[in-house]
Formats: sequence, structure tokens, C-alpha cells
Amino acid sequence: MNMTGPPQSRSFRGTFSIPSTFVFWYAATVNRWVKRKTEARYEGRLRDSYVEELTEYSRKL
Repeated sequence: MNMTGPPQSRSFRGTFSIPSTFVFWYAATVNRWVKRKTEARYEGRLRDSYVEELTEYSRKL
């Protein structure tokens, strides 16, 4: 399942905002996110971007 929301903005001291996008991929079979991506833009330019992926998973006994 891919969950996407509207772009978010954070205001720092009321001077400017940085629109951010968060995307999560969720796997119901393991009940966890398996990938998440974040992008932050300032003045229309990409300023920060990162992707995290679940590479290993094991259940506790």
C-alpha cells in the first residue's frame, strides 16, 4: 500500500516555509512501513531528500 498525503509546510519564526512531501510504503503482512521518502523544497528547488528502506525483518518469539 502506498500512502501519500498533501504537501506539508513548516514555518520557522514566521519568516518562510519549506514545503515537504512524505511518502510511506506499508506492508500489511509484516505490519510495518517498508520504505519512506521525504522531500523538502525551498523557492521551488529541492533542498533535502532522503529514502529509508527496511532491508531486514524478523519476528520476536
